[in-house]
Amino acid sequence: MQDNIQPVCVPKFLAQPLPVDTEIFVTGYGKTAGGASMSLLKEIKLKVSSYTECLSTYESTLPVSGVFCATPVITGEDTCIGDGGSPALTYDTTTNKFTIVGINVGGSNDCSGLKPLVFIDITIYREWLRKTSNGCCDLLGSRLG
Repeated sequence: MQDNIQPVCVPKFLAQPLPVDTEIFVTGYGKTAGGASMSLLKEIKLKVSSYTECLSTYESTLPVSGVFCATPVITGEDTCIGDGGSPALTYDTTTNKFTIVGINVGGSNDCSGLKPLVFIDITIYREWLRKTSNGCCDLLGSRLG
């Protein structure tokens, strides 16, 4: 690993969803709202929004569980075409470590940032990640702790 490239932590089990207003970061190489392709990795900051708020936007297309939504902190920022599958990360200032909490699966069709972004909540897949990681958990020790 290099100083600027490090593995991301896997979240601990959560008894409830990420709290509303939790700050998360999303990175990706997707297109901009103007349609330009990105050659540099872009990062945007978001805040987790309530499931109810998200449901009012997406209505019947939003899964009943296993997802969370977030809205951009800066108006007009958004994920776009090519950003599907991008990680949603929290950052712990005390440990200087990022933890992956979600995977981007949806947002506004026009990349305007006017709709909440939808993420798969990976905390519900933590046990599967542990079982299918080919022993990396033993090597990483407390990273999955």
